Amino acid sequence: AQVYLISSLRLSAAKVGICNVGTGRVAKHEGRGWRLFKATDFAAGGAARTVEREVLAEWRAQGWQPVRDGGATYDGYTETAPLSQEVSVESLWRDIKDIQTLLADRR
Repeated sequence: AQVYLISSLRLSAAKVGICNVGTGRVAKHEGRGWRLFKATDFAAGGAARTVEREVLAEWRAQGWQPVRDGGATYDGYTETAPLSQEVSVESLWRDIKDIQTLLADRR
């Protein structure tokens, strides 16, 4: 399994997601204008799912609402966060890796 972080300049948004390695999920997003920032592999899908869930909980705790495309919804929009001068894909990736490390240390 894999956790990935992609971004859209047009929407000024980032999206966290999970998929099985080699499924083409990221390529599907790229075909819609998203760009892969980074991805990290997991031995088990459950661990990837837990990281994604914790990341989304943190984003919502920050008060960040999902980003819609002109008010419309799209595949996976609930896994998005707005980008700004204070919130970059680099800082979001650091947070994802911190959560991954924290969860691994709990085991």
